[in-house]
Amino acid sequence: MNRIALVACNKNAAKFKDDPSFIYRCVNLAAGLKQHGNEVLVCHISQLPWLRDFDVIVFHRPRATLRFKLLMAKLRRSKSILIADFDDLIMDPDFVDYSPGVLNGMVSIAATRHLFKQHFQALPYFDAFTVSTTPLAAHLHRLRTDANVGVIANGVYHDWEGKALLHRDSAHKDPAKRSAAVRKWTISYNPGTPSHDRDFASVAPALERFLASHPQSRLVVTGPLSFQLRAQPHQIVRREKVPFDRFHEYVRSADVNLAPLEATPFTRCKSALKVLETGFWNIPTICSRFPDAERFIDAGALIADNEQAWFDHLVNLYEDEAFYGDCVHQLRARVLEKGNVVSLSAQWLGYVAQTRLGA
Repeated sequence: MNRIALVACNKNAAKFKDDPSFIYRCVNLAAGLKQHGNEVLVCHISQLPWLRDFDVIVFHRPRATLRFKLLMAKLRRSKSILIADFDDLIMDPDFVDYSPGVLNGMVSIAATRHLFKQHFQALPYFDAFTVSTTPLAAHLHRLRTDANVGVIANGVYHDWEGKALLHRDSAHKDPAKRSAAVRKWTISYNPGTPSHDRDFASVAPALERFLASHPQSRLVVTGPLSFQLRAQPHQIVRREKVPFDRFHEYVRSADVNLAPLEATPFTRCKSALKVLETGFWNIPTICSRFPDAERFIDAGALIADNEQAWFDHLVNLYEDEAFYGDCVHQLRARVLEKGNVVSLSAQWLGYVAQTRLGA
């Protein structure tokens, strides 16, 4: 049994468990680690009981603040394995111009550069790192050529399998049950943060064409997004962002999901979370091409490289019931083969064991 602490390093200690990034990288991982018989503490850096003995301490998105430096000075004298976890390209100040927050005008370059610099300055305090994607690992190696980096992908949220058994609502994805002469067909887009306006704009022309030619279809946007789309009023539904514990209620009601991303070095390093989330509910996702999305080509990801491809995927899913049926057939099982949190936590434990041997 390992004694493990998973530590949030965000500014707001009161809301660290509300951060989807921390939920997937730490809260979800903790559930898997506990199933393997480990003792796990999930906390904010301000709450870490540093006098307590831990075998492993993971700092999620660490920042070289004064609190962090003082804590690391104490922990460096312990026998704990200290791991930094990153799931976005936020530790290289030279790439601040590609931050979605900057590109979408949500935050200033100066403030973002300061934050990226804090992440960068935290790197020398660690010998071991975990990241969510292979491109992110490669970038981290360029910053720290001697870094011991383990790629631990994101997994399906641990309690969704229980919710799926309760709801049993994936039957509407069966083409035979979607073939009524007149039916509503729902396209979902779920921006988790207010920094996806440019991403969505890249797919807007294809969406407008599809909605115009398929009046029974509609777009449901859940989350912050500034956009204007030429469509009939009943075809556009806007919903406010919901707490993560209710997010699955909105995800599972769609027929197809969209995950457009502007092609940048930042998005190249991203995890295909949107494909994973909706695929678990037997919903395919049309998405931009980036490495982690390509990992899901056989598990719900339909790659679109241009406007015509976005439009064609939408048309084929709507009009070709056999094609749609092939896309959703045992999709949940295919997603879980790549994103089962118990398996991923076992992989994480293997990485820790190797790190311990190499120490």
